[in-house]
Parts: sequence; C-alpha cells; structure tokens
Amino acid sequence: AIACIFAMYFMSIAATLQVGLPPRAMLHYGLFDSSLLIFVFRIMDKMYSHKIRVLWQKIMIVVCICFGIFVLMACADMRLKWERMLTSIVTQKAMGATEIIVDKQTFVSYYKGYTDWGNPGSDPKQWPNTSYARVFGVQSFIAK
Repeated sequence: AIACIFAMYFMSIAATLQVGLPPRAMLHYGLFDSSLLIFVFRIMDKMYSHKIRVLWQKIMIVVCICFGIFVLMACADMRLKWERMLTSIVTQKAMGATEIIVDKQTFVSYYKGYTDWGNPGSDPKQWPNTSYARVFGVQSFIAK
C-alpha cells in the first residue's frame, strides 16, 4: 500500500505541467502525505505501548487544534483588514476621489498559505489593479 501511494505521488509530480505550483493547488500532495502518515502510525501502533499511543494521539489533537486556531486568527485578521479597506474606499469615494489608494498591508498575511495569488501594487494600469478599479467603480486603484 505504501509503494502504491508513493507511485501515485510521483506520478502526480510527473504529471504537473506548471512550475511553481501554488499551495492552494496542492491538495493531492497533502492527501498523499496524510495517507502515508496513517500507514506509518499503523506500523508504529504495534511497536509502542497503549500509554504512548494515547499520549501521541493527544499531542496530535492539540497540534491540530492549535494550527486550526492559528489559521482562524489569520483569516479573521485578513477579514478585518479587508473591512478597513472597504471603509477607506467608501470614505475616499465620498470625498470625490477617483484614484483610490489603499494600504498594501491589507493584502499581507502572517499565514503563508493565505496569500499566494496576485495582489494589487503601485501601478494602476497593471492587473489586478485594473480589476479592483472596475469592481469598486473608480478610475484607478493603487496599493501603497
């Protein structure tokens, strides 16, 4: 079973045409890694006592809960930044501004798996700034 998982893992690597695959598109690698861990734990299950297995299970549960809380906090942080940006845009539009300037830190997260896509920059004529300008109904959108 482990050999089959490794074979599927290597075939998926060989079949990937894009160089530098973003983390959001690597679910299958996570599934392969998880299945390998399950097999390793099943092998270890026979080697260690019941107390050690229970301790290991509790440690893994605590680690998963802590990571989940970390990701939840990163998502909440990004949501608050987004809401502040929306308020800033509404304020700037109310003052008659057609060139919207937002804080570049709005699109930065301390969780590296959260921001692996194209973010607005300082050039208003370059994508995705043009898309943001169109969505918010302004002439230009800049993140500084």
